[in-house]
Amino acid sequence: MVIKKERIQIPALIILAAILLGYVGYIVYLHTRIKVLQTQNVEVMDQMRMLYELQKQVEFYNEDSNQAGFNQGANEDSYCTEETENFKIYAHNKEVCAEVADGIEEIYQKIIEDLRYKIKPTKKIKIYIFKDKEEYRNKIRQPMWSVGRVIYNKNSFYSYEGVNLSGLIPHEITHLLLYNFMERQYEPVSMRWLSEGLATYEESKIVRSSLINNLRNKFALLKQGRQYSMQDLIEANVLKTRNADLINLWYAQSFSMVEFMITQLGKEEFNEFCLNLKEYNDVEEALRKTYGDRFKTLDDFQQQWMKYIQKS
Repeated sequence: MVIKKERIQIPALIILAAILLGYVGYIVYLHTRIKVLQTQNVEVMDQMRMLYELQKQVEFYNEDSNQAGFNQGANEDSYCTEETENFKIYAHNKEVCAEVADGIEEIYQKIIEDLRYKIKPTKKIKIYIFKDKEEYRNKIRQPMWSVGRVIYNKNSFYSYEGVNLSGLIPHEITHLLLYNFMERQYEPVSMRWLSEGLATYEESKIVRSSLINNLRNKFALLKQGRQYSMQDLIEANVLKTRNADLINLWYAQSFSMVEFMITQLGKEEFNEFCLNLKEYNDVEEALRKTYGDRFKTLDDFQQQWMKYIQKS
């Protein structure tokens, strides 16, 4: 009888072990699958952000977007709050609020370092992270594709939980800081390529998002001569075409040119260029005032940039 009992127990143990192994394998599969879905979700959100950036550029100078659709219903008392030297962060989720606050001053300092911005803003920048897309759209009245919004005259940035904030925040905060640096002289023609180029460059230093990877992939086309003249880049008429490929190329060239100016020509000179652009509202004049005989014309500047991108 004892022998029979042992014979019965051995198969039972084997079956139990098989069940346990199967269970562990299923848990591992679920964990892996969740990670894949999270990665895919971030990539989708980055693509949504790209669509919004494209749409925003078409609309930005055709309406008073600084006032567009802001709903005063964003009651600050209902949020968790974190405050840093230069920012005030509001969010429903304490962890999100603390996470944004933890890294925001480092992002701020990196942007300021490139701008050589010595004037401290009079008011702290406010960052609102809503709990979901529905609340974001209701409070800020944004279209479906919008995942983040800067409202300049309120010195504020708005987004919601679930998007890739690590890329979105440095990009949009750069827009705000450049706006303050230029003392609100955001002329529609001469500033647009600089604003988007700088915002994308600052984002690229913090994170390699789908937006950044997509634009860097376009550098190969720029090397092949698929590029805009400086005048076409500045006038940015391509943004009205709603052709994503052409607009992506415009973004990539603006990004690369700002990168060239900061990393190759120097941060102090970039600061001087921005100041001259603010004063004269003319890119060619700002280049001459900053770099002297090195760039007498827009074509001179573009030729030097082309040599740089061929080597990069």
